[in-house]
Amino acid sequence: MKKYIIIILLFLTFLPIYSERPTGEISIWGAGGLSTLHYKSSVGTIKPYAGWDMGISYTTFFNKNWGYGLGLELSQYKGAIKLGNYSDSYKTISNSIFGGSDTNNEFDFSVNYRQLRETQEATYLNIPIFLQYRNNKAQGFYFNIGAKIGFPIKTRRTTFAKELITSGYFAYEDIYYTNLPEHGFYSLNDYKYTTSIDMNLNLMAFVETGVYYHLSPSINLYTGVYAGYGFSNLYPHDKKKLLLYQQDGHNIQNGIWDTYMNIENETKAIVSSRISPITVGLKIRLAFNLNNKKQ
Repeated sequence: MKKYIIIILLFLTFLPIYSERPTGEISIWGAGGLSTLHYKSSVGTIKPYAGWDMGISYTTFFNKNWGYGLGLELSQYKGAIKLGNYSDSYKTISNSIFGGSDTNNEFDFSVNYRQLRETQEATYLNIPIFLQYRNNKAQGFYFNIGAKIGFPIKTRRTTFAKELITSGYFAYEDIYYTNLPEHGFYSLNDYKYTTSIDMNLNLMAFVETGVYYHLSPSINLYTGVYAGYGFSNLYPHDKKKLLLYQQDGHNIQNGIWDTYMNIENETKAIVSSRISPITVGLKIRLAFNLNNKKQ
């Protein structure tokens, strides 16, 4: 949290310096549209989601048409994947036979999800830097191009399933165990598990274009469309089982981004591509001329 406070304080420190320029405007904005966490999957169906942006910026104009700006914004990105019915089975070790050998305690752990899906959400604090062109008319055209660096401030991953069933087959005993929750074998209806995600910094390019209106000598209204593409991999993939068996019965629910599954005797990742944000939407920006004259 301290680093985000520092970022905001630095922005507020530099803002008065920018505002001393002969021409400039401070803006507040809101935006919404497609704002999804994009990735590719070897199985299942990926669903894009809508999200939002809101922020503040200062633009310095070095002539009637061109300017450059610095901002601070909050952005929300979402993603989701549906896997339907998902099953997995792997060998592991229990402590069911106290003092027994690994041969005695080795078993096949089976996992069965019905109507499995997962959602991912991330809120980023971004610092956009951009170049702006406008044709300096009472009602005119404008165009922005720039880049932003983003810091994750809130993340969440939620796993849903209509039903989750786990069981264990012990070859040493030739017995299936299915209803021993204290040993990690259980049946759950309307399963839901939520946790945070350890995500990386985001580096993103963006463009914006539209029309602007001089509402008064000191107020401009910008309305337009925007698009952005992230170049960073927001999440470092790991190699884990979707549900990892634990001897104390508290099995660990991992995310689909990390999950590897056996396909035709080969271990493959469900998601092996970069996790990156893609945005397309509408934006409304209200700008105030600090020098209080028509630009």
